[in-house]
Amino acid sequence: MDAAPVSRLASARILPPAQMDLLQAPSDAVRHTLLDEDGYLARTRTWMFGGVRPDADHVFARIGYQTKKNENVYDPVAKDFREEAVRKGRAVNLVVRLTDLVVVYERHSAAMSDHEFITGLRHMLRSVNPKQKWNVEHLDSKASFEEWAQDIDVVHRFRFRATGPRIPSGKESPILAALIHPGSGRLTIDWRADEGIDINDRAVRELAHIATGGVGEVFAAGRKNGRGAIGEQKAWVSSGSAERVVKEVPADPATGVVGDGVLLEMLATVPVDIPW
Repeated sequence: MDAAPVSRLASARILPPAQMDLLQAPSDAVRHTLLDEDGYLARTRTWMFGGVRPDADHVFARIGYQTKKNENVYDPVAKDFREEAVRKGRAVNLVVRLTDLVVVYERHSAAMSDHEFITGLRHMLRSVNPKQKWNVEHLDSKASFEEWAQDIDVVHRFRFRATGPRIPSGKESPILAALIHPGSGRLTIDWRADEGIDINDRAVRELAHIATGGVGEVFAAGRKNGRGAIGEQKAWVSSGSAERVVKEVPADPATGVVGDGVLLEMLATVPVDIPW
């Protein structure tokens, strides 16, 4: 018997421009943008919204893209993305809470990475009025490496990067002294292990300490187990000591995606905060 499908949800926040039309609230501007049927061409991709369903407090929609090589992604009659595009992750479900413009979206890292989602949503928000610089940021929380590690059951990736003069010397790091060749201009150490990496390994701790001190950067990813196949993926980035959480939730067995109710449940876990 096949395992029940699992979907991954992440969160972000839409940040309005510093200067806005005084007669239009940020929530009204976002609602208007999501209802706009025009696409936005960014290099080789045309981004667009589909399946838009607004209510009093939220707007449900999909965001996706199509290219010249794959133009059969969007159905102009239904004003929505075709089922295959959604299933393959070229279009992803999202909900926007209008009170504070927090976004919860379905994450498909293979077809649309977190960076691509953020970039695409930013393109669409700015397309209505290019003079207004809307922004979109991941909804991260502050956590030290130690705090992050304490709440993780399995760490499956640890990456350290440093370039040019920022590469530590052997005096600062005996571990790196054994890895760096004279004259190196770039260093990347990338450990991956499905069964888990020892978070207390001397090299891991040493590299995390160096990155926290501002030399190089660390990206670490792990998992907090839940019931059955459901749990949370948690990432930590040294820049800003930020923790990013991706929640795993049951998906619809027929479509492989999540419904509006599941998106709202995830959204309810994010406290309302109006930063402007």
